[in-house]
Amino acid sequence: MSCDKDLEIAQLKAALGASDEKIRVLREENRRLRAKVELDRKNREFAERQERVANEERRRRATLPALNLARRIATDVYAAQQEASDNEKENEMEHK
Repeated sequence: MSCDKDLEIAQLKAALGASDEKIRVLREENRRLRAKVELDRKNREFAERQERVANEERRRRATLPALNLARRIATDVYAAQQEASDNEKENEMEHK
């Protein structure tokens, strides 16, 4: 009888030891998976930031020629207004 109990106890201890090892392995795997998920999240955020920067740069480059043209037009308009004003003053001086 005692032998049967000793055998049963030994089997339970072995099963418990195997369960402890399995729990340890599962915890380690869980830790690795969480670390991988975190790394993937950080990589995704980095890629999204890079994409935003690239899009902003493309937009800036696309609008730059239009901005330069607008500046040239504004400069030409200002110069024409100044010339017209100067001509008007000159005409007034001639008529006096």
